[in-house]
Order: sequence, then C-alpha cells, then structure tokens
Amino acid sequence: MISPDPASISIGESAGFSLVEVVMAVGIVAFCLLAIVGLAGVGMKVNRDAVEEMKATMLGSQLLQLRREFPTNTDQAAGTLPFGSILVTDPASGTDFSTNFVMADGRQCAATNAAYRVLYRIQPNPVGRSSTVALRVEWPVQSPSSGASATELVTEILWP
Repeated sequence: MISPDPASISIGESAGFSLVEVVMAVGIVAFCLLAIVGLAGVGMKVNRDAVEEMKATMLGSQLLQLRREFPTNTDQAAGTLPFGSILVTDPASGTDFSTNFVMADGRQCAATNAAYRVLYRIQPNPVGRSSTVALRVEWPVQSPSSGASATELVTEILWP
C-alpha cells in the first residue's frame, strides 16, 4: 500500500480522535468503574456474612460435640463442662429450653459482651434412651431476633 505524500495532507484531515470521542470514552470507562466499585461493597458484605455464619456453625458444632461426649453435663475428671450452664442438665423432665450468651471463643458471658445468643431445645424421645437436641446460634446479639442472622443444628444424643 502506498502512503500519501505528507505534503498533500491538509491540517483538517489529520488522523486521531476528536474531543467528543475522547469525552464519550472516558464517560463509558467511568460508568463501568463506578459499577464495579459499587459491587465490591456488596461482595465484601456477603463475604463478611459468610464468615460470621461459618463461625457460628463451628461454635454450634463444638457445643453439640460436647453434649455428645458429656450427655449428663458432667466430666468425671473435671466435675463440670468447660462451657458451664450453657448445656441443659435434665432432659428426662420433658422439653427443656435454655438461652445463653456466648463470646466468640465459646465462653459464656453477659449479654453486653456476647457475640452470639445460643438457644438449646432438648426433646426426649418417647422410645429409647435418646433425645433430639436442637441448637440455634443467633448473631448479632444486640439486634432483635427478627433481624438477627441464625444457624440451626440438630442431632440425636444417647443418654447413659
């Protein structure tokens, strides 16, 4: 291909972008970046909620594992469980409910310092030596129950 003689090109025909084209391109790029930044905040909130739910589920699993290991609330060596009165003592009397406040590390505390609200329900089965244990972990504690996030775990435990 033969290029035109530079002397024959007039100033009005020079190659390049006009100011209108540049402004439109910058506007489109800015609009796309703004949408991406807006989605980043939503993604971080979803991630934070998922981490909190995972922590609550792990805490609930630990509490249920303690209940499986020590169904009567006592450890022969220590005398009581490390989580204290979080675990309900006598399921033979019928359905038992218990509400406790727990810090992030699983220790029982006052409601003002709590990271989680733990609700137990123990329902003895009419046949056999087992009970259904349902555990609900809610967070944050300071919000009303209707606005709180929660995870629920249910297991069957054999009594000695």
